[in-house]
Amino acid sequence: MASNIIRKYRISDSVLIGEVGRFCNRIADDLPLFEPFGIDQAYIDSIMAVRTKLEDLQSEGYNIGERMEQTMIRKELAGKIITTIRSMAMRVALKWGEASQEYRQLGSMNLTVFSQSELLRTAKVVHTMMTEYLPNLTEFGLTQAILDEYNAMINQYEANISERIKIEQTRTEDTINRISTGNELYDMLRRIVKVAKLAVPNKAKFYTLPQPRKRNKKESDTDGE
Repeated sequence: MASNIIRKYRISDSVLIGEVGRFCNRIADDLPLFEPFGIDQAYIDSIMAVRTKLEDLQSEGYNIGERMEQTMIRKELAGKIITTIRSMAMRVALKWGEASQEYRQLGSMNLTVFSQSELLRTAKVVHTMMTEYLPNLTEFGLTQAILDEYNAMINQYEANISERIKIEQTRTEDTINRISTGNELYDMLRRIVKVAKLAVPNKAKFYTLPQPRKRNKKESDTDGE
């Protein structure tokens, strides 16, 4: 599956992008020696194009901000829905009592521990039931306007959940694209590293990629302290 794509490099995207600039600056004077091995100006231009693509994919700030905003809205809506359901339940209790079937069918207990889907499903059931009970509960302050406002709240909550799913799907796609592009860029630089050993063996040390710092045992043992 595409979502299981493996990242080939253990350095950050920013470091990888920076290495492209270093490699391209370095190879400018040595390019004639690389050309017999297929590393020419067209290849360098291709690397720069892939680097630009990775730069465009690198930042997910808009996604993070969007997710935070949607989460805040969803929590606010959930709170309003729970409050409304409880007020509906109070009206039913006043009319028929807490031991009545009408009250028990509302399922208004433990609302704060419900999942999003559970709360949405319960909210819709309550709206249907309260619409049915409306003629009997007008004396306790229930009106069609209240039900309409409550229904609009439910629709907004459902739309928010759908929007969050869409955002998460976009984030997953962006992550896959970023890793795939990073892998492509990494492979292109690795090719230069290999060719440098043949084309410019005395300068090969200048065509190397940084390795992630290995943690020693002491650092590993103290993790989480």
